[in-house]
Amino acid sequence: MHWSVGGRVAVVLKNALPQATTLHWHGLAVPASQDGVPMLTQAAIRPGQSFTYRFTVTPQMIGTHFYHSHVNDDCQMDAGLHGEIIVDPQAHTTAPGRVFELSNWGIPQPDS
Repeated sequence: MHWSVGGRVAVVLKNALPQATTLHWHGLAVPASQDGVPMLTQAAIRPGQSFTYRFTVTPQMIGTHFYHSHVNDDCQMDAGLHGEIIVDPQAHTTAPGRVFELSNWGIPQPDS
């Protein structure tokens, strides 16, 4: 995702998983109701339900961040439920640069 300060964000999460989920905006000071921490800032989104995350991009958010699921984190993040966010100080008029994410999320396996 690529945002600019002053922009309004509206991200619709439709849960097509067989389990609950949420989105947590890592490093972004969003309103508590939009923070995606289940049982603390919002109810988990059950299978088949949707939730729209809405907030305004602020100067505090400038930089590179990421988002990730916040329910059953180990399994959901290992399945790829995470991504990058770039926040620019002003509206960008050129194509955004590229971000490459190297991830090594793994579910610990019990000893055999």
